[in-house]
Amino acid sequence: MSFCKFSSEFIRSSHVELSNDFIKEFLPSAPDCCVKVYLYGLYLCSENLDYSIEDMAANLHESVEDIESAFLYWQELGLVQVLSTTPIEVRYLPTKFGSHSYKKYNKEKYSSFNIELQEILNGRQITPNEYNEYYYFMETYGFTQTALLMIARYCVSLKNNKINYPYISKVIRDFINDNIFDEKGVEERLAEQERATSDLKLVLKALKISHKPTLEEYNMYLDWTKDMEMELSTILAVAKHIKSGGMSKLNSLLEKCYNARCNTANEVETFFDNQEKYIDIAKTICKNLGVRYESLDNIIEKYIVTWSNMGYDKDTLVELADYCFLKSIRTLEGLNMLVQKFYNLGLVSLDSIHKYIDEQNAIDSKIKSILESLGISRFVTSDDRTKYNLWQEWAISDELLDYAIQKASGKVSAMIYLHKILSSFHSNNITTVEQAKKQNISFDTPETNKSTMPMRAYKKEELASLFDDIKKVEL
Repeated sequence: MSFCKFSSEFIRSSHVELSNDFIKEFLPSAPDCCVKVYLYGLYLCSENLDYSIEDMAANLHESVEDIESAFLYWQELGLVQVLSTTPIEVRYLPTKFGSHSYKKYNKEKYSSFNIELQEILNGRQITPNEYNEYYYFMETYGFTQTALLMIARYCVSLKNNKINYPYISKVIRDFINDNIFDEKGVEERLAEQERATSDLKLVLKALKISHKPTLEEYNMYLDWTKDMEMELSTILAVAKHIKSGGMSKLNSLLEKCYNARCNTANEVETFFDNQEKYIDIAKTICKNLGVRYESLDNIIEKYIVTWSNMGYDKDTLVELADYCFLKSIRTLEGLNMLVQKFYNLGLVSLDSIHKYIDEQNAIDSKIKSILESLGISRFVTSDDRTKYNLWQEWAISDELLDYAIQKASGKVSAMIYLHKILSSFHSNNITTVEQAKKQNISFDTPETNKSTMPMRAYKKEELASLFDDIKKVEL
C-alpha cells in the first residue's frame, strides 16, 4: 500500500486529474523538486501503488530528505497533510482548500483579527501563509472573524496553543461541509459537542481509551446519536464487545446494528448472541459441504441470517447440508435452493422435513413397484412422480391401477401407455374394474392418414384462451 493516499475530502471531490487551480495558483512559484514530488505523489494516489518514500526518491533522483521537505512545503500551502513522519504518511487535500497564498488580501481589514488570533495561538508564531488561508475562508465562504476565532479557541482546548494550522483548517472545513459559517452556527455546534463530552468519555472508557476526545470522535458520536438515533446505553452495549480496533471498530459495528434495526441494549445483546450462533452455523455448514471461505461475513449476511429468519435452526440446516453433500450438491447456492424448496412447501422444522422425505420415499417405493410390474428396470424419475401424483388427484383406486398395469405390461413405452389408460379412465368417469371391463376401450393409437384428418381453423380468440389456460397449469 502506498504511503500517499487521497483524503476522504479529496475522494468526495472526485478529482484525480491535475486541477486548474493548482496550475494557475501554485505551480508558477513552486520549486521544481516540489512540483515533481506533488505530481508523482498524485500519481501514486490514483494508482494506489505499493510504494515507499525510498521508491519515490529513487524514481525522481532526489533524496528522501528532499521528498520530505517538498511535502512539508505543500502542507504549508494546505494541499497535503503530513499525518506522520516516521514512517511518513501523506494525505492529498483538494486544491480548493489550498492557502491561495498568492492572492492579495487587505491585511488592514484583518488587523484586529490577526492580533486576537496570535493571542489565542501564543505557543507559536503564525505565518503569512496561515493568515492568508484564514482570509481565504472568510472571503470565499463568508466566515465571520468571530466564528473563526471561536474555532481556533476550541482547537486549542482540544490540543494546545502550539497546534498546527492544517488541523485548524481541517476543523474549519468540517464546518464548511455542514454549511456553518457564522458565530451562531459555530456556537450551537460547539455547545452540542460539549454536551456530548461526558457521554463520549464513557464510550472511550468502555473502549479502554485514555486520551481526551478528539474532534473526529465527537463527529462520530454525533453521527451515532443524531443520524442513527442511537442511545448512549446502546452504544455502550456495543462497545463492551470490542477487544481491539477502538472507535473505528465501534463505528463499523454500530452501522451493522443500525442496519439490523438493533436500537436498544437488549437488541444489541441479542444481535451479538446471534452473531456467535451464525458463525458456528456457517463454519459447520461450510465444513460439511466442503466449501472454502476467506471470510464468513458475506456467507452469514447472504445465507445464514436469511435462513435463520425463515425459521431454520442449526440442526435442520446441517442435516440439509449433509443431504446436499451426498447428492453432490456442494455449493451454498445449491443448499439455498433446497432450503427455498422446503420453505415454499411450508416445511421448516426437522420433524416436518423428515416426515416429507419419508412420504416421498414411500411414494418412490410404490412407483418402483409399478415400474417392475411393467417390466421396466430403472431409477424413479421426476416425470414418474408427476404422473403418480396426478393419478392420486384423479382418485385412481389400487384395484383399477393394478388392472391398468396388466393392460400396459409388455407394451412399448409401457409407462406412457399406462398413463394413457388411466387418463382415459378419468375422462370417462371410470372408477372400478367392472366399469373398465364393460367399456372395453381400445388404447392403441391407430395409424392415420394425415391428409384425410379433418382440420379445424381456430380463431385468434380461441388460441389466446388456450394459452391462458396453459399458463394456469402448475407443474
